[in-house]
Amino acid sequence: MENVVHKFPDILDDTLNTPLYLLPKTEITEAQYNMIKEYLGVYGPGRQVITEGEKFYLLSDEDSEAALERITKDLAEKGQEFPAGA
Repeated sequence: MENVVHKFPDILDDTLNTPLYLLPKTEITEAQYNMIKEYLGVYGPGRQVITEGEKFYLLSDEDSEAALERITKDLAEKGQEFPAGA
């Protein structure tokens, strides 16, 4: 008998009904995380900031660079300057 490799197009939740999607994730600094959290919130349209241990990450449904540009623009509209990355 030959081994068969199955390809699963989606990662599903525990009920196997809802597809889960892994968003592109990029590491950000603590200062960037704090500014996003304070002025834009942890969740926003198409993005989320999270912590894992002592590291900070931006998850976005678009390219990370595009997401950072959009966040920089959103913060500028609120009179804030987005801190440079490390």
